[in-house]
Amino acid sequence: MKKIIRAEDIPAQRVEYEEYQCEICDFVTSSLQSAEEHYGKTHAVKDRRNYGGNQLLFFETKEDILAWHDWTDELYDRIDVKGFEPGWYYINACREPCDHGCCTTHIGELTPAAYLIRDLEEQVACLSFQALKLRELLGLPKE
Repeated sequence: MKKIIRAEDIPAQRVEYEEYQCEICDFVTSSLQSAEEHYGKTHAVKDRRNYGGNQLLFFETKEDILAWHDWTDELYDRIDVKGFEPGWYYINACREPCDHGCCTTHIGELTPAAYLIRDLEEQVACLSFQALKLRELLGLPKE
Protein backbone atom coordinates (compact mmCIF):
# COMPACT_ATOMS: atom_id res chain seq x y z
CA MET A 1 0.00 0.00 0.00
CA LYS A 2 1.18 3.48 -0.66
CA LYS A 3 0.41 6.24 1.78
CA ILE A 4 -1.27 9.34 0.38
CA ILE A 5 -1.60 12.64 2.19
CA ARG A 6 -4.39 14.80 0.85
CA ALA A 7 -5.09 18.42 1.66
CA GLU A 8 -8.20 20.47 1.20
CA ASP A 9 -8.54 24.20 1.52
CA ILE A 10 -11.59 25.13 3.49
CA PRO A 11 -12.25 28.83 4.04
CA ALA A 12 -10.28 29.97 7.09
CA GLN A 13 -8.74 26.53 7.72
CA ARG A 14 -6.73 23.82 6.04
CA VAL A 15 -7.46 20.15 6.79
CA GLU A 16 -5.01 17.34 6.04
CA TYR A 17 -5.82 13.68 6.28
CA GLU A 18 -4.05 10.43 5.41
CA GLU A 19 -5.35 7.76 3.11
CA TYR A 20 -3.94 4.44 2.02
CA GLN A 21 -4.40 3.48 -1.61
CA CYS A 22 -3.87 -0.03 -2.90
CA GLU A 23 -1.16 -0.17 -5.55
CA ILE A 24 -2.95 -3.04 -7.33
CA CYS A 25 -6.57 -1.88 -7.44
CA ASP A 26 -8.66 1.20 -6.66
CA PHE A 27 -9.20 0.44 -2.96
CA VAL A 28 -8.66 3.48 -0.69
CA THR A 29 -9.05 3.70 3.09
CA SER A 30 -8.08 5.98 5.94
CA SER A 31 -7.07 3.03 8.16
CA LEU A 32 -3.72 1.26 7.91
CA GLN A 33 -5.30 -1.83 9.46
CA SER A 34 -8.02 -1.84 6.82
CA ALA A 35 -5.40 -1.43 4.08
CA GLU A 36 -3.40 -4.40 5.41
CA GLU A 37 -6.56 -6.49 5.71
CA HIS A 38 -7.52 -5.63 2.13
CA TYR A 39 -4.12 -6.75 0.81
CA GLY A 40 -4.07 -9.94 2.91
CA LYS A 41 -7.56 -11.02 1.83
CA THR A 42 -7.49 -9.79 -1.76
CA HIS A 43 -3.96 -9.76 -3.17
CA ALA A 44 -1.60 -11.91 -1.04
CA VAL A 45 -2.60 -15.16 -2.78
CA LYS A 46 -1.48 -14.80 -6.38
CA ASP A 47 -3.19 -17.94 -7.72
CA ARG A 48 -5.59 -20.60 -6.42
CA ARG A 49 -6.21 -24.10 -7.74
CA ASN A 50 -7.95 -27.22 -6.46
CA TYR A 51 -6.57 -30.73 -6.59
CA GLY A 52 -7.95 -33.84 -4.92
CA GLY A 53 -9.97 -31.88 -2.38
CA ASN A 54 -7.04 -29.63 -1.52
CA GLN A 55 -7.05 -25.93 -2.21
CA LEU A 56 -3.62 -24.93 -3.50
CA LEU A 57 -2.43 -21.36 -2.90
CA PHE A 58 0.47 -19.62 -4.66
CA PHE A 59 2.49 -16.94 -2.85
CA GLU A 60 5.22 -14.85 -4.47
CA THR A 61 6.93 -13.65 -1.28
CA LYS A 62 7.29 -14.38 2.42
CA GLU A 63 5.47 -11.10 3.05
CA ASP A 64 2.49 -12.36 1.03
CA ILE A 65 2.35 -15.50 3.20
CA LEU A 66 2.40 -13.39 6.36
CA ALA A 67 -0.25 -10.98 5.02
CA TRP A 68 -2.55 -13.88 4.10
CA HIS A 69 -1.94 -15.57 7.45
CA ASP A 70 -2.84 -12.40 9.39
CA TRP A 71 -6.14 -11.84 7.56
CA THR A 72 -7.34 -15.23 6.33
CA ASP A 73 -11.01 -16.08 6.77
CA GLU A 74 -10.37 -19.83 6.82
CA LEU A 75 -12.42 -21.79 9.35
CA TYR A 76 -9.63 -22.73 11.73
CA ASP A 77 -8.92 -21.83 15.33
CA ARG A 78 -5.25 -21.59 14.45
CA ILE A 79 -3.19 -21.65 11.26
CA ASP A 80 0.45 -22.71 11.47
CA VAL A 81 2.88 -22.12 8.63
CA LYS A 82 5.49 -24.67 7.49
CA GLY A 83 8.10 -22.73 5.56
CA PHE A 84 8.09 -19.20 4.23
CA GLU A 85 9.47 -19.67 0.74
CA PRO A 86 7.60 -18.41 -2.34
CA GLY A 87 5.62 -21.12 -4.14
CA TRP A 88 2.59 -23.38 -3.92
CA TYR A 89 1.05 -24.34 -0.57
CA TYR A 90 -1.98 -26.28 0.64
CA ILE A 91 -3.84 -26.25 3.93
CA ASN A 92 -3.38 -29.49 5.82
CA ALA A 93 -6.28 -29.62 8.29
CA CYS A 94 -6.22 -31.48 11.59
CA ARG A 95 -7.83 -31.42 15.01
CA GLU A 96 -6.44 -31.72 18.49
CA PRO A 97 -8.00 -31.49 21.94
CA CYS A 98 -7.73 -28.15 23.69
CA ASP A 99 -5.39 -27.78 26.67
CA HIS A 100 -8.25 -28.65 29.06
CA GLY A 101 -9.51 -31.60 27.01
CA CYS A 102 -13.04 -30.24 26.90
CA CYS A 103 -13.25 -29.30 23.21
CA THR A 104 -11.49 -29.63 19.87
CA THR A 105 -9.13 -27.12 18.30
CA HIS A 106 -9.30 -26.98 14.50
CA ILE A 107 -5.84 -26.38 13.11
CA GLY A 108 -4.86 -25.54 9.59
CA GLU A 109 -1.26 -25.98 8.58
CA LEU A 110 -0.13 -24.03 5.53
CA THR A 111 2.23 -26.60 4.02
CA PRO A 112 4.39 -26.46 0.89
CA ALA A 113 2.73 -28.43 -1.94
CA ALA A 114 5.98 -30.37 -2.37
CA TYR A 115 4.97 -32.30 0.79
CA LEU A 116 1.68 -33.28 -0.85
CA ILE A 117 3.53 -34.46 -3.96
CA ARG A 118 5.97 -36.46 -1.80
CA ASP A 119 3.09 -38.09 0.09
CA LEU A 120 1.38 -39.09 -3.17
CA GLU A 121 4.62 -40.55 -4.54
CA GLU A 122 5.10 -42.56 -1.33
CA GLN A 123 1.54 -43.90 -1.64
CA VAL A 124 2.24 -45.01 -5.23
CA ALA A 125 5.45 -46.78 -4.16
CA CYS A 126 3.62 -48.50 -1.31
CA LEU A 127 0.79 -49.67 -3.58
CA SER A 128 3.28 -50.94 -6.16
CA PHE A 129 5.05 -52.94 -3.45
CA GLN A 130 1.73 -54.38 -2.23
CA ALA A 131 0.77 -55.35 -5.79
CA LEU A 132 4.13 -57.08 -6.25
CA LYS A 133 3.67 -59.05 -3.00
CA LEU A 134 0.15 -60.08 -4.02
CA ARG A 135 1.43 -61.29 -7.41
CA GLU A 136 4.10 -63.37 -5.64
CA LEU A 137 1.51 -64.80 -3.25
CA LEU A 138 -0.76 -65.80 -6.14
CA GLY A 139 2.12 -67.11 -8.24
CA LEU A 140 1.49 -64.59 -11.01
CA PRO A 141 4.32 -63.27 -13.19
CA LYS A 142 5.85 -59.88 -12.40
CA GLU A 143 5.01 -57.11 -14.84
